[in-house]
Amino acid sequence: MPQRAYPSKTEQSPVVYVVHGDFSVPASLHRGAPHACWRIESFRESASFLSRLPDSGPACLILNMDLPDIDGLTVQSLLAHRDDIPVIFVTDTSNVRMAVRAMKAGALDVFTTPIDEHSLLGAVRQALQRSSALQFREAERRAVERKYQQLSPREREVMQLVIRGRLNKHIAAEMGIAEITVKTHRAKVMRKMQADSVPHLVTMAAALRIAPERSPEEPAWAISASASRLAGQPAPSQRVAVTA
Repeated sequence: MPQRAYPSKTEQSPVVYVVHGDFSVPASLHRGAPHACWRIESFRESASFLSRLPDSGPACLILNMDLPDIDGLTVQSLLAHRDDIPVIFVTDTSNVRMAVRAMKAGALDVFTTPIDEHSLLGAVRQALQRSSALQFREAERRAVERKYQQLSPREREVMQLVIRGRLNKHIAAEMGIAEITVKTHRAKVMRKMQADSVPHLVTMAAALRIAPERSPEEPAWAISASASRLAGQPAPSQRVAVTA
């Protein structure tokens, strides 16, 4: 069970988790919590924290490198799928090798004791901002995914061609259907996806990591250039071979 927690002002108020072992939680974190609208939950052991992983809401983790049950680097690896919970390490020793491992694995920062409390507070604020941004982006992606699931297989096929920059008459020819049918499918795609323009549709496809399919004779750079142009981004450069 958490040893101390501050009540949240809202249901989604940020949480600073502290898995400390023998590490003393800096008083500045507690002093700053009510003003910053975050709450603190502290644990002595890793297992207690891992059993209470949050499903949503901005959060970060202050993690002791040396813990009595599961060491900090192992806990970090167990949280590799939760990049929305940035990890800040604290350690009693200046173990450069472990600090490098932690940073390479994605840790936001590593502090050695005695801790500069001002720097730690800054790291916590940065971590919570990152968590909030990542969770907002994921919520948007899930919303787009729900819209995409409403499309029929035919509408998804049309969407693939639209995000490649195809005109209706070209889509009709490629799919072997009437142009008026393409217009109907295209209108349904735009309505179901709630896209107000083709660039908007391209952006949503990118969020879903839907890459435009290409025909064997069509170079990959042409697809990238078309999608970039529709999304309002610079097109990737293409190299043209010149023979003497």
